[in-house]
Amino acid sequence: MINSLARHFRHAVSACKWSCAGLLHTVKTETAFLQETIALVALPGIAWLLGVSLGHILLIIAAWLVVMLTELLNSALESICDLVSPEFNILIKRAKDAGSAAVLLALAANFCFWLYLLIIYI
Repeated sequence: MINSLARHFRHAVSACKWSCAGLLHTVKTETAFLQETIALVALPGIAWLLGVSLGHILLIIAAWLVVMLTELLNSALESICDLVSPEFNILIKRAKDAGSAAVLLALAANFCFWLYLLIIYI
């Protein structure tokens, strides 16, 4: 039992290291993700200055993390597409465009949330 728990703990630590490596690599290589990381730090500060409640600030962070999650998945999809088909392929283009559209929709959802906050706070 203890051996099994230790194995699970070691795996969780390793998974955390792999996740951090993925985040760091993406911040270094993807401009959009770097910009979104900066926004993750800036947006809660802007909201706080505007007098937004702590609960809404937590929702701002959560909603923005969805944008970043979508960007990570889009970057992963693009990497796989580039590996599978480095030359132009219409299906690869469609896959990449769909990934980009997913990021756009996540950003649009955040825009709607910010409009909602503006309505209730102004």
